[in-house]
Amino acid sequence: MSSSGGGMLPRTASAVVATSMTVSHDMVISGYSTTKMCYFRGTYIKSAKFVAGGRRWYLRYYPNGCSPKDYGSVTFLLYHDRDAAANEDEVPVVYQIFLLGPDGNPVPEYKSTLRMIYAEPSNYGLGFITNKALEESAYLRDDAFSVRCEFRVPIIDRRLNEEAPPNSPTPTHVPADVHEGLIRFISDDVPTDVSLEVGDETFRAHRRFLAAQSPVFAALFTGPMRENTAPSVRIHDMEPQVFKAMLDFIYRGNLPPAVDQGDDGVAMTQHLLVAADRYDLERLKSVCSEKLRLHISTSSVAATLELAHRHGCPALRDACYNFLAPPKGNLKAILKSGGFEQLIIDYPSVVVELLARVAPSPH
Repeated sequence: MSSSGGGMLPRTASAVVATSMTVSHDMVISGYSTTKMCYFRGTYIKSAKFVAGGRRWYLRYYPNGCSPKDYGSVTFLLYHDRDAAANEDEVPVVYQIFLLGPDGNPVPEYKSTLRMIYAEPSNYGLGFITNKALEESAYLRDDAFSVRCEFRVPIIDRRLNEEAPPNSPTPTHVPADVHEGLIRFISDDVPTDVSLEVGDETFRAHRRFLAAQSPVFAALFTGPMRENTAPSVRIHDMEPQVFKAMLDFIYRGNLPPAVDQGDDGVAMTQHLLVAADRYDLERLKSVCSEKLRLHISTSSVAATLELAHRHGCPALRDACYNFLAPPKGNLKAILKSGGFEQLIIDYPSVVVELLARVAPSPH
């Protein structure tokens, strides 16, 4: 595009550079018995605030746990001090709490699961040691014990050139994906510990990380099931490419390019929505629902409406109704389609509601 004078319009340009730093913060609890007696479940003591990655952080110490799930356990949660910088961007942080022994080193058997926060805490409330175990251990000395919090903070550097020359190359964009710090932490610091077999393909992953993202994986890997210690787990009733796309989303937060490839992309997104519902991945389910909403057509609306009803996507269901209702009037075009006939057989109540919504007003 050119200006009325024939010259090129001025352009602006920017770049984002993402790095990260690993942080270790120790906290000493003295007078443990007093804290246990005076602070009931859900009440806490704050640590001193500390700076890492240009942000202020603190730990909350819950002597009797922070929720019914961890009552009777000692719990620590990492918080970002939002009061100190209310305008800061949210950042992904994965952290872990370790009990320290008398030598100042982490005790392997007493560490929390991997937890994730996005500026606000992920209140899983999972205590990493029970009060009874702590009191009977050698790690509580003179009514005191120590813990260590380890986490990695992504550092985002934004650079702006407001008067870039018209013919200068556009700077390379370094993605500032909110999951970048998380990916680095997982891939660099935590070895995979489970193989997931899907069809004839095998994917390596991290039990605790998957368990933190999905209640279904949590039950699979931490519940009283055989798979919680098995080195490999067989995933049934799912295509490898769909599972891979779901796994990539869990780790990176992005959908694969395949979802944008016409009808095949719509089919892939439909399969991903089913997978998201199966593993209780609400964010993936929401993203798939929105993408399907933008690609409703006469050829896909019947299948999409069925999916929306079966997997609990009210916004997507309403979008299908609106597509079929006047003034768009696409109902006649799909009434005789195979997908709509199947919808009548499987979900007659949906068809009744559909006809009630799209029927012209008697007035």
